[in-house]
Amino acid sequence: MELNDNEELDFERERFKALYTAFSKFDRAAKKGDELPLLSEEEYGFVVDEYVRNGNDTMAEVAAEEGFAAYPYSLDLLVKYCDSLVVQKELEEALDVLNDYRDSFPPSSEIYLSYSRIFIGKKKIKLARQYYEKAIDIEEFPEEICDSVHTLAQDCMENEEFKEAIFYLDRAKELSKMWSTKNSKAETPENLATMYFDYAYCSEKVGDIGNSIKYYNQYLDIDPFSDAAWYNIGTMYAKLADLKKAQEAFEYAVALNKENSSALYNLAIVYVNTDEYDKAISTFNDFLNIEKGNIEGIIGLADCYIAINNLKQAEILLRKALMLDPSCKEAAFGLKAIEKLKKDNTEDE
Repeated sequence: MELNDNEELDFERERFKALYTAFSKFDRAAKKGDELPLLSEEEYGFVVDEYVRNGNDTMAEVAAEEGFAAYPYSLDLLVKYCDSLVVQKELEEALDVLNDYRDSFPPSSEIYLSYSRIFIGKKKIKLARQYYEKAIDIEEFPEEICDSVHTLAQDCMENEEFKEAIFYLDRAKELSKMWSTKNSKAETPENLATMYFDYAYCSEKVGDIGNSIKYYNQYLDIDPFSDAAWYNIGTMYAKLADLKKAQEAFEYAVALNKENSSALYNLAIVYVNTDEYDKAISTFNDFLNIEKGNIEGIIGLADCYIAINNLKQAEILLRKALMLDPSCKEAAFGLKAIEKLKKDNTEDE
């Protein structure tokens, strides 16, 4: 007898409620320093995933280790444990765990992908690729591991292997399309946005500014209110010396988040380079209200005052910079430049 839609929904709600109760019980015991409760295999898996979702990598490792100790023949918990060790940079321990237990399971794409993650972390990129190929060859439904392949790309990004990251992003995109076709479902906007952002970042790092801008624009089509994305695209246009578009992007970033100090600083620099010194002064002041005592901001503001011949205010700022950092060469050079300008002005009189 099959459940109808409402009964199935009620069942899933009760299941989630029970799993979350197990998580709360485990988390409460951990915080109190009490003995951790013994959970079911499914409950341990949920607890690990919940800690990962909350960004608590330390507790994710604790839960994964506890779970795998209780269920050493659970492939899911083995992989979660190894992944938690990779995230915590405990690569040798992760490798030892896999080597000790891999023969307890039939060959699987999950184990091969875990090896890939470890070897990416160890910067053994060719070996990581070999294990990825093994995972793809053995997986009956490769489209089901598209998220795991995207994770490999993000591991490469973290280890500054950006060309290799683009390889895995390309593969993840292909597998994602296969999954969407097979399941007659479009990829979620959140997943697409993450992929576009990763593509944009990697493209920048390999010097492909055009592609970086393309992917940031695709990201902004999904999330137009991301000040981080607008800041990044402004930075790309600045690298291309397209100051008009850079200014527009930085202004969007600041409008969305007035506390985005990086966008404020770069916007001020753009104003300086377009000789809009009043706007630059105002923007540098906004920046310094957030980043109090920032030497670069103080020097930038002083340069603006020199440009409009307000030498008194420029000198005050440069002396402040030297007080904060007596070794600041830019401030010392600026003060010498002001002395010369004052002397020239006196001679002209």
